[in-house]
Amino acid sequence: FIPKDHELLLYSKYKNNEINRFIKQRFTNNEIKKINMIKNGLISFFGLNIKDNLNDIYDGEFILSTFKKENKKRDILIVFKTKKESDLNQILNIDDSDYNVNQIVEIFRPKTLNLINHIMQTDDNIIICASNKDLIDDSLKAFNNNKLRKAREEQFKYYESRLTNKKLFLYSNKQFYDFINLRPFNSKNINYLTQFYFDKNKLVLNSFSLNNNNFFNTNNLNSQDNN
Repeated sequence: FIPKDHELLLYSKYKNNEINRFIKQRFTNNEIKKINMIKNGLISFFGLNIKDNLNDIYDGEFILSTFKKENKKRDILIVFKTKKESDLNQILNIDDSDYNVNQIVEIFRPKTLNLINHIMQTDDNIIICASNKDLIDDSLKAFNNNKLRKAREEQFKYYESRLTNKKLFLYSNKQFYDFINLRPFNSKNINYLTQFYFDKNKLVLNSFSLNNNNFFNTNNLNSQDNN
């Protein structure tokens, strides 16, 4: 579902029970409340208004990606899998609305911040939403193009094959690091994969390049805390 020209891609296929177990084992009740505030804030920022508990909707696969076209603003595309009984009414929380499967719907919330303004649900329970309708169209192009679909699948399998932890990773390229100006990541035209580890109450990011297979020397990072 993800067009090839993404600058950043965050992928997770952790199931609800794995996520909940991780949180309960590592955080206090007060910290969990803060985590839920962050989660609800992000959902609201995107422009979604989920009617039910997220555990009752989400079915264990999530991708967030960003795109930057020349002379255009940065756009975001989110794809996630839902349970069979879920529908857009539960995600948008708009009463008396009849949304058809495979129909792109415009999200319009006056006086409310919503980064996502178009959304659709496929007939195999995938939600695709974006800040630009064109991104959803680009996302769906591989359905009727076997060559394009195969190219996307091979690219994604390559990402997974390079990682030991295949359930959560971040892909990013030079364009993204130019945007945040983080040296030395933006010194060369190199794409990166990043794995995440939680160790001694620290989130550790382990990045390596896809182009030359070298790990970074963290002493060169322009940061006081390498982690």
